[in-house]
Amino acid sequence: MSLPAPKDPSNRLLRDLTHSLPMALLRTREAVVQRFRTVLSRHGLTEQQWRILRALDGHEGLEISQLAEQCRILLPSMTGILRRMEQRGLVRRYANQADGRSIRVRLTETAQALVEEIKPEVVGVYAEIERILGKRKLEQLYALLEELEAGLLEGKDTTQRRELD
Repeated sequence: MSLPAPKDPSNRLLRDLTHSLPMALLRTREAVVQRFRTVLSRHGLTEQQWRILRALDGHEGLEISQLAEQCRILLPSMTGILRRMEQRGLVRRYANQADGRSIRVRLTETAQALVEEIKPEVVGVYAEIERILGKRKLEQLYALLEELEAGLLEGKDTTQRRELD
């Protein structure tokens, strides 16, 4: 059920809840992530653990703060996630040789094998998404999301730069 349009003209961009941008992004995120959760749960992984494995894949290691930033995981949460992954034998912490004060994290051989095992299934999810949207629209979606993120992070008003399609 749609809410009536706001009577105050200053609220013309305020849409009803079902058509608001944050809600549309949340619904879409949940639909996309659910596909990945299905794959990851078969391997006993959470989304956050998969993000960490992906971020570390192909690297000799990353500092915990870099890893948290790249994976969009808060540092206090990262500590617990890494502890559980370490107990499972997926990651190993070690002192940064260049800076003895910081700790780096790297994948174990077990984790590398797990990543290689999961990759084809994850690629299958991406292929499904590409089949739904098509390659061109998917690339446009990535570009639009990156543009919106960059504009919001920079505090720019992008409405002056281009007309809405």
